Amino acid sequence: LGGKALEDYGDSILKISQSSRSSISDLLEIGVVAGQLGIEAKNLESFTVQANKFAVALGSDYSGGVNAAINSVGKLNVLFKDTQNLDPAESLSIAGSMINELTNIGVKAENINDFALRVGRLPAVFKPSLQSTLALGATFEKLGVNSEIASSGFNNLILTASKNMPAFAKQMGIGTKEAENLLQQDPVKFAARFSQTFKKMSPTQLANTLAKLKVNSNEVVGVVGGLAAGSDILTDALARTNEQYQKATSLTLEYDTKNSNMAAKIEIAKNNFEAMTIIIGTQLLPVLGELIDKIMPIVRNVLDWVSANDKIVLVIGAFALGLVILKIALGAYNLIMGFATAVST
Repeated sequence: LGGKALEDYGDSILKISQSSRSSISDLLEIGVVAGQLGIEAKNLESFTVQANKFAVALGSDYSGGVNAAINSVGKLNVLFKDTQNLDPAESLSIAGSMINELTNIGVKAENINDFALRVGRLPAVFKPSLQSTLALGATFEKLGVNSEIASSGFNNLILTASKNMPAFAKQMGIGTKEAENLLQQDPVKFAARFSQTFKKMSPTQLANTLAKLKVNSNEVVGVVGGLAAGSDILTDALARTNEQYQKATSLTLEYDTKNSNMAAKIEIAKNNFEAMTIIIGTQLLPVLGELIDKIMPIVRNVLDWVSANDKIVLVIGAFALGLVILKIALGAYNLIMGFATAVST
């Protein structure tokens, strides 16, 4: 990005800053992250607009601030097939809206995002949709299972099931082919349905049964136990993400709310002043350049004259210094006389 394209992007940054609480430096940082994510120049402005909404709405949920927030949500675009072919700005709007909507059930955006990034490493054939993955992450977060353990458990469960499908199908009470189809079509639904068969089991029974299925991971035990107990949470979370995948309105609504309070208005006023100084400064640069070009010959002539008439300059300098000393002395005299007059009265 350079030349006219860079200039145009700079103008768009100033324009965005005049109606957003995000500082110009934060908006420029979004541009840097966009470059790291490989966003093409033609999509840069629209991506920045959506990324700014995400930063205002959910940036405080991320421990690394604006940079970490945009980086994390931006990477989801290439990991999941239901967003891979979308415009980067549209993808961010959808993912951001789903994540924001899930925070309304009392979970943290950063943790849901982290879970999705980890599950996104699954082979494509076993990878859930983005909306199912985010809903699943929110479910585990709500149940108190951190994203690292939950994602590890889920990934291991899916991969183990794919290698031992007859036994898993038997546990689920369905045929092997049906179980295989369910796993391929909707891995989250497969995991939830499998987990429901353990709903009335004690933790010991659950662990023993999973061991017979060649599942010996504590993470998987936690995932299955969580899904067995949290089916209502998952159902609610899926309803939220599916709705936002279609509408993608939640992020904008949250942005509008956080961008219209008193604190936001103060930040917007500061941004407008800063943008004004930048615009004025940029416009004055050519004029200042012309003025300097005109003044410099005069300055050079003065310097040449001073070099050729150094003795005269010394006399003039001494005379000027004398005038300055006389002015200081008169000022001191007036100050003393004024003080004396004030005291006598």
